[in-house]
Amino acid sequence: GVQDAAHNNAADFSSRAVTNNTPATPAAPADTTPPEFNSATVIGDQLVISYTEANSLNAAALTGNAGFTVSNTAGTAIAVSSASV
Repeated sequence: GVQDAAHNNAADFSSRAVTNNTPATPAAPADTTPPEFNSATVIGDQLVISYTEANSLNAAALTGNAGFTVSNTAGTAIAVSSASV
């Protein structure tokens, strides 16, 4: 979660100005361009989604369904059991 310097959890961001800064180092200059959807393909029982800048995606951020929802052409939900980079 988001915490202040004293390790108190932030209740919310209402009425607060927020600046999201990506730290830069000489070896890794700041990257402020988020990955964007490129294409999707079904291979067997897998939905393979490709993104621009795919090599910079953080695999550690993907837990469970990683926030993805999938449905068929009729709108019926399809369970997402895992996601990986």
